[in-house]
Amino acid sequence: MRNSGSEPSPIHVSEGDGIRVVVLGNAQDGGVPQMGCMCDNCNRVRAGHEPVKWVSSLALIDDAEHLFWIVDATPDFPRQYDFIVSVIPEDYTFKGMIITHAHIGHYLGLVYLGKEALSASDVPIIGTHSLTGFLNENAPFSQLVELRNVHLTPMDTFMPIKLSDGLTIQLLPVPHRNEFSDTVAIQISGPQSSLLYVPDIDNWDLWPNCDNLLINASIAIIDGTFYDEYELPNRNRNEISHPTVVESMKRFQSIVSSSSTDVYFTHLNHSNCLWSLEMEKGINNQGFRVLSQGEQFEL
Repeated sequence: MRNSGSEPSPIHVSEGDGIRVVVLGNAQDGGVPQMGCMCDNCNRVRAGHEPVKWVSSLALIDDAEHLFWIVDATPDFPRQYDFIVSVIPEDYTFKGMIITHAHIGHYLGLVYLGKEALSASDVPIIGTHSLTGFLNENAPFSQLVELRNVHLTPMDTFMPIKLSDGLTIQLLPVPHRNEFSDTVAIQISGPQSSLLYVPDIDNWDLWPNCDNLLINASIAIIDGTFYDEYELPNRNRNEISHPTVVESMKRFQSIVSSSSTDVYFTHLNHSNCLWSLEMEKGINNQGFRVLSQGEQFEL
């Protein structure tokens, strides 16, 4: 089973008084260890030498209004939900989920809101018209709608969405493999700063505004699926296109050097060498960071 090995041990999550973003996972859709893989990264986790890496997800918390939201419903959603409710006060209300796109690491966890598991009631699911249309038209997700476990909330891209008095998001379309729905990044804005979340993208050159978006964000969390082009020698890169970490660092080095934007990599594949502390220190020396599970940011 993929989730063998020791459970994650996130850093201490302290209570705030404004808007916080807490990292619930930083791995690609298959997590670490990945099913059937015997690479060194996966085996270190299976042996208990390193904690399990959950699939990329965020929690958005409004401490003033005692509310929280979760970005993406991953295969690890039950454990991620249990973690976040264990580190916030009991009176905080779960207000819904924002789904970036319909690839397995980002929406399959919605099934745990159904009658076989949480049996939730009218949880708002925010996504594009394409994404919510896909969920409404395809089982088993359509059953969640029929049984009112979820309430689909389609939103236009680029339109500010006010989640609470202190928290606003925007869905920003990005180029990615759109087999079932379109794909978005999320701009998350609090009273004092903003965070840009881009867990999946095919190519920075196909997203012309990306440089300005990074410059204008206090924090940018971006696709770091593969470290370089040599990582998967037996796979066709055209079928699994992502900008490599090496390519992204080259493109955004001037932004990191000349602006106040902090750039973090997330959505790391199980094969990524950045799971090694030594390699992580190497990109730190260039001004970049690997996103840590349990890390939090104040907005």
